[in-house]
Amino acid sequence: ELLCKHMSEILPALRASLQLSQTELGEYVSVSRQTISEIERGEYHMSWNQFTSFYMVFGSNKASHEVLEDNDLSVQDIAPAILVTKCKDSEENNDQVR
Repeated sequence: ELLCKHMSEILPALRASLQLSQTELGEYVSVSRQTISEIERGEYHMSWNQFTSFYMVFGSNKASHEVLEDNDLSVQDIAPAILVTKCKDSEENNDQVR
C-alpha cells in the first residue's frame, strides 16, 4: 500500500518525464483520465494491479528512470515486492480453487 501511495504522489512527475497527458497515460494502463486525475489528487487509491501497470509503463522507459530512482522506486527496490505479492496472490487463488 505504501508503494501505491508513493507512486500516486510522483505520478505527475513521471507523466511529465514522458510528456504524457492524463488521457494518454490512462489509455496505456486502461483507466480513464478522471481516474488518473483522482489518483494524482489523492482522491482514489490505486490497486496493486494498477501500480504494476503504471510501473510497466514508467519502468520500461529510460526517460522516467531518474524520477523512479530519485523516489526510491527503482527496479531493484520494487522487483522483490512485485514477486512476493504475485506469489501471495497465486497462493490465495490456489487455496480458493481447492
